[in-house]
Amino acid sequence: MWELDKQNYDEEEKRLKERINKINKDNSSYLMNQMAHKNRASAKMNNLEMAINKPLLREVNQKLKTFSNYEGVGSLRSGQQQEEI
Repeated sequence: MWELDKQNYDEEEKRLKERINKINKDNSSYLMNQMAHKNRASAKMNNLEMAINKPLLREVNQKLKTFSNYEGVGSLRSGQQQEEI
């Protein structure tokens, strides 16, 4: 009888250990995929993409500069004081 109990205990422990290992492996895989997805989303353009998009990026940057009213800190040029109205 004790031998049967020990055998059942060992089998249950083995089953639990395998299940825990499977859950840990699944969690690890999920986290690795999550990290890979995050790295892909925040990755810079590769050299070919940059070469293709460089003229477009330059054009957009120029348009933003012309439409922007930004001229420095507090919309004042450096060293100038704001005129009172």
